[in-house]
Amino acid sequence: MRLVIKGLASSQVILELTIPKENEHENLMGILQRHNIPIASSCIGRGHCQKCVVNQDIMSCQISPFELSNQSSPTQDIIITIDYL
Repeated sequence: MRLVIKGLASSQVILELTIPKENEHENLMGILQRHNIPIASSCIGRGHCQKCVVNQDIMSCQISPFELSNQSSPTQDIIITIDYL
């Protein structure tokens, strides 16, 4: 599974990465943080602050790449947009 991280402010691809099968169910916020992508959060991923939004309406602490792939075609890259990057 491949994630493409895009910044809306910069209109650039920030990072492209392949998610190993064993990490497909990890929350997206953790994956982004591990790859040094700045993601806003004041509740440390508990889902209270609603600052970790990607794709304009998805809280990254509440969804996994696996769940995102089910929302799009499994053969396509998963595009993640972050407003402030």
